[in-house]
Amino acid sequence: MTSEKGSLAWALRVTVPVAMGYLPLGMAFGAYSVSLGFAPHLAPLTALVVFAGSIEFLLVGLVAASAGLAQITVTTLLVNARHVFYGFSYPTHLLRTPFARFYGPYALTDEAYALITSGVRPTTERELMLIQGVSHL
Repeated sequence: MTSEKGSLAWALRVTVPVAMGYLPLGMAFGAYSVSLGFAPHLAPLTALVVFAGSIEFLLVGLVAASAGLAQITVTTLLVNARHVFYGFSYPTHLLRTPFARFYGPYALTDEAYALITSGVRPTTERELMLIQGVSHL
């Protein structure tokens, strides 16, 4: 693997600082969800499906408290409303394939957004999808 821009090695290198934050948060989320009585395998499954750190923590708390679907929905919308503003500088012009148009917005986290809009600045769909995909993984 080379470390040329757009390669998997490059994406791994630029996302490592983000992963350093994901690991302790993931461990804390796992411990928190298990402490609320959820099975250990549900924490990584929730992280894979929900993929929004702040909502992951709130979701398990709300489910543990037997919150209704409406309360969970409104809470999720209010907490994630900040993502609307990310669209102003997110490079949507790079999203050319149907997969990228679906996955790009789905995989947009605060951390990936920081990478994308900072010094990394992807210039191709491949670079953008690698940053978001590796961050998601």
